[in-house]
Amino acid sequence: MFSVFSSAHKDAWYVVVVLRCAVLIPYSARKQAERQAALDALPPVYSTPLSPAEEKLHALSLADLVSECKAGELAPKDIMVAYAKKTVAAQAATNCVTDLMFDEALRIPAVANWPHNSDLDAFDSTRDHTIDIAGHDTTIGFSRNTNRPIESSSAIVRLLQDAGALVHVKTAVPTGLVALETTSEVYGRTSNPYKHTHTAGASTGGGAALVACGGSKIEIGTDIAGSVRLPAHFCGIWSLKGSAGRFPTWGNQSSMEGLEGISLVSSPLAGSLEDLDEFWKRVVMARPWEYDHTVRAVTRRRRLSLDD
Repeated sequence: MFSVFSSAHKDAWYVVVVLRCAVLIPYSARKQAERQAALDALPPVYSTPLSPAEEKLHALSLADLVSECKAGELAPKDIMVAYAKKTVAAQAATNCVTDLMFDEALRIPAVANWPHNSDLDAFDSTRDHTIDIAGHDTTIGFSRNTNRPIESSSAIVRLLQDAGALVHVKTAVPTGLVALETTSEVYGRTSNPYKHTHTAGASTGGGAALVACGGSKIEIGTDIAGSVRLPAHFCGIWSLKGSAGRFPTWGNQSSMEGLEGISLVSSPLAGSLEDLDEFWKRVVMARPWEYDHTVRAVTRRRRLSLDD
């Protein structure tokens, strides 16, 4: 009797495992195939090295990029091409990118109206797979969330797009977010930009690897227990988890729904402390409480910095 039950039990598990693989493998294979098709469809120029002019552009700080774009000396398209080239190279080296939005980033009204929009804050920024961007999946690394495009963008995305930020890719996160390395059945493993056999950290490992490779000025992730700080450390860049209620988080996704005791905090990563400070200041000056009711208003008129 026991041997018969044991055999049947094993068969049942075998069926479950086979069925699970039959569902998950096509989903992950499909998403990876879609990503590769998007990469293959890019103009050949994106696979070429940066020109001397693009190298000079790429070396500019975030503040200088914004200043020169407002002055009409740099076009958003020029910024996009330089960082898109770096993004394509970063993806080939580390597998850090999930969704490409190069053309889409240039079509947002604040960017499309350049040079007539003199208030444009043009710089490249990216989002990990916990932050909603309209028309794209927010998978949190789960295959069940694939092919479910979001209808409306999160508060931080709308704020930055209104300011003219070029949100050009989404980046990889681990399944369920709570991990020390970035890997999922949907998009595979993200490696460290300095050594392929090492991890980029997690959960914002894809974004940290991309910033370290020069593919973006700023990455936005979410942090509870180190999800932006650990990848920043592993990839040699800068990050900051601010106080709850300082950055917009409305519209961000979590693998721990209902967790209210510890606040989820939207947090930036940057390639330099100067860029991190500049970005922090610009987000707070953009009145984020008008995009997210959970953000505390800053009414004092004084110089803003990371201390705020």
